[in-house]
Amino acid sequence: MRYILCILFLVTVSAALAQKQDRFTVNFNFNKYDITTGAAARLDSFIKALPQKMQGLAIELYGHCDSVGNNDYNDQLSQKRVETVKNYLSNKGIESTAIAKEEGFGKRQPLNGNASDYERSLNRRVEIAITYIVEKPVEIAVEKPIEKTITKSFEDTTTKVGAVITLKNLNFVGGMHYLLPQSAPVIRELLEVMQQHPQLVISIEGHVCCLPDNADGVDLALGTRNLSEMRAKTVYDYLLKNGIEAKRISYKGFGHQYPITPYPEMSEEERINNRRVEVRIISK
Repeated sequence: MRYILCILFLVTVSAALAQKQDRFTVNFNFNKYDITTGAAARLDSFIKALPQKMQGLAIELYGHCDSVGNNDYNDQLSQKRVETVKNYLSNKGIESTAIAKEEGFGKRQPLNGNASDYERSLNRRVEIAITYIVEKPVEIAVEKPIEKTITKSFEDTTTKVGAVITLKNLNFVGGMHYLLPQSAPVIRELLEVMQQHPQLVISIEGHVCCLPDNADGVDLALGTRNLSEMRAKTVYDYLLKNGIEAKRISYKGFGHQYPITPYPEMSEEERINNRRVEVRIISK
């Protein structure tokens, strides 16, 4: 009996914890290993977004270079970039004991072919992987009807051509264009609206947060700096795959060109406001 009680206790505890991993990339200027003002601001926003209470914090740092120079030089440069990021995190209150891995790969693991200045700029980077455990309240599953917010917006007679509707709760894997599972009801509802209103023509518009000026984010899955466009294209591809004619839908990424709250975003709410996909009504 004592053994059974111990097992039940462990199951209860584990159900209240969740392991998460967040990733962030710091980019560097050519032949430099100091963190630029812009990169520091973005890294600060990333650090602030981390939960206040974390357990089992483990940070991995991987340094990289572009293709210019020999292997010995780039190995040293990538390691210096790792050291710079490590020291920056330490100055922000993250204990050095949390650094589980530090490695400089030089120019051996490029994101692309280094065929242009832009591609080389993407390869000059330190990738940060932060794994931690956070408390997660045990929830009792209660099925609730999904509020058809998108449907209401499109069917509202006051919603005119040119109106913009934010697809709330449409969320992506951090730094990538892949939809999270909880986004399924939102994108399905948009599909239903398009099916029920065959005259409706829309533009799908992506936006990102936490970047200065009009910059766009790097899609870590592709190594390209067009994250807002790729997220809009994900919605576009879903509609196209499910029978919506291409002439009724288009997509575009605006990067950080049209933030709802100004940069730098100071809270997770502000970051969510700016990190969004919207639908603009072209004709109805």
